[in-house]
Amino acid sequence: MASSDLPATSEVLLQTDASKHILDIFLGQGWDTWGASLGGSQASELMLEMFSAFNLVALAVVSALFIWILAVAVAGTAHEGTPFGKRYSSLWMPLRFVGATGARAPIFKGLSFFQVAILACIGFSINLGNYVWELGTDYSVEHGGQLTVQAPDQNVTHYTAISNGALESLTLQYYLSERRGLNILPGGEWTYSGNWFRSGGEYRFLFNGNAGSITVSCVDEGDALCRGKVNAVSAAVSALSPLAQQLADPDTPASSIDPRALYDATTTVNQTILADVQNYAQQSQLQGNLNEFRENAAQYGWFAAGSS
Repeated sequence: MASSDLPATSEVLLQTDASKHILDIFLGQGWDTWGASLGGSQASELMLEMFSAFNLVALAVVSALFIWILAVAVAGTAHEGTPFGKRYSSLWMPLRFVGATGARAPIFKGLSFFQVAILACIGFSINLGNYVWELGTDYSVEHGGQLTVQAPDQNVTHYTAISNGALESLTLQYYLSERRGLNILPGGEWTYSGNWFRSGGEYRFLFNGNAGSITVSCVDEGDALCRGKVNAVSAAVSALSPLAQQLADPDTPASSIDPRALYDATTTVNQTILADVQNYAQQSQLQGNLNEFRENAAQYGWFAAGSS
């Protein structure tokens, strides 16, 4: 479980954090503790030497700039009779010179105070990211990995298309069977076929009499989420069968047809899938996978977000 208090230190608390490990390689172990114990490896020593050279050049440029400004200020003082002339402030110009020089000086094994302060802010950010990431993974595991209890809008639209297609196929079957006298039994059967080129396969519900089909893509044949979709389609076919029989009979009075039958069938599909998803979320296998993911997230920190 995540701590109830936000971390208030720049030192990265999670020593196995992946982002800390990357910066350790380039800068050494002490980059997050205000420059203490920087370096230590060939890669970090080389990187620090490069920073030192860059900072020395930047310091020389800043110094040359302020020498030029100082010369202009002296000339302004002699010409206008006021310290540093009217162009520069006698208060802020010296402060800016001292501050800029001190911030650019490579005093931390090649790093400047300004750069060390940025690294400390990065340390704070990593601690905050790990704190929020741990809260999120804990919540996900405790709630079975399900962060919402409603299907997204695009899924609801998909469920409506399934119900519409099932009703059309069933109505056609009843019409051919009862009005045309063909030996077609309303309904159909499920078949499963694997995929030769990638993992998974698909279930296909084939309506009798070549009246259409509904396809459900799956990770594997025994996938619980896939079985939930299969059960939902079967439930929709059963729920829509009486309505399809009424629609196929032209003598059926309009008043006897339930106007909410199609909507109710779509709701049944939605509820069946969500119920199977929730049941799958409570299975020990899923809980084990979530716990394993939480352990990896706790080991590598926020950098593991989106890795699985």
